[in-house]
Amino acid sequence: MTDCALGLRDIKDYVDIEDDEAWVEFTYRGATIHWDAEVDNDWLDPFIIVKYDALLKESRSLFRIYSNHTDYGQIAFFAAFTPEQKARFDEICKIKLILIEEQA
Repeated sequence: MTDCALGLRDIKDYVDIEDDEAWVEFTYRGATIHWDAEVDNDWLDPFIIVKYDALLKESRSLFRIYSNHTDYGQIAFFAAFTPEQKARFDEICKIKLILIEEQA
């Protein structure tokens, strides 16, 4: 989604819906990052996306994450754009996307 902008390595994840356990783990800049995720039936924990966007911002990547949904129901559109890509998207698409950090 972000063209390997962060250079993440050793990506692992785990999901056990019955035991309410989920997480994602990876290596970023030589450090192991572990994020626990909330288990909510079969839906992605959107705060994993929020945390990923924070890493993009911290790394000064041109990519940022946008979404059209604020209550994170079963239907949401997530996208990663550079500023130029977002401007072009806005020109050709009626879907209004805002920065995910403004929705968290």
